[in-house]
Amino acid sequence: MFLSLEEKEMKKIAFIGTHGTRKTTYSHGLAYYLKTQGINADLLYEVARKSPLPINEDRTPSTQRWILHTQIAEELAFEKQEIDALVCDRSVLDNYAYFVEKFGRDVALDAIVKSHVKTYDLLIKVPITRDQIDDDGIRSTDKDFQRRIDETVDILLKSFGVIVVPFENIDQIVKHSLKRFGN
Repeated sequence: MFLSLEEKEMKKIAFIGTHGTRKTTYSHGLAYYLKTQGINADLLYEVARKSPLPINEDRTPSTQRWILHTQIAEELAFEKQEIDALVCDRSVLDNYAYFVEKFGRDVALDAIVKSHVKTYDLLIKVPITRDQIDDDGIRSTDKDFQRRIDETVDILLKSFGVIVVPFENIDQIVKHSLKRFGN
């Protein structure tokens, strides 16, 4: 059972969007900044990088279910660590977008994602702003694939009625994040 917003103490902040938009860089920066402000923050890295199954264009339904459920499990594990903030380098919603883009919507996964997305205190949508994707040897560098995932994220956000803060710059995100802590 998921905690309601009223029951949980740890704040969860997630950067969302397609791959190659600098979510990892921003999530590291935010976690570091929160720590400098005396907020006990930790970082959940993108779980797709740990997948034992093929990712990117070669992904399977099993791949995306593994990634989605692993994301949820790792977020839940942080609740026992008594931290103030968890900064996530993805959310369940953008993980699900990779499933939907290739295989279509799934009623059971829709329900899980719609429910779990309510556990985030702040979702920051990072847009595509660069002409190329850095080749890190893991993520796809196909710009058309990147665009399709980004469009699918937007469709899911609208479908689930999820409110996000559009990323403008890191200072803006710091202000939104600190508001969640009454600063």
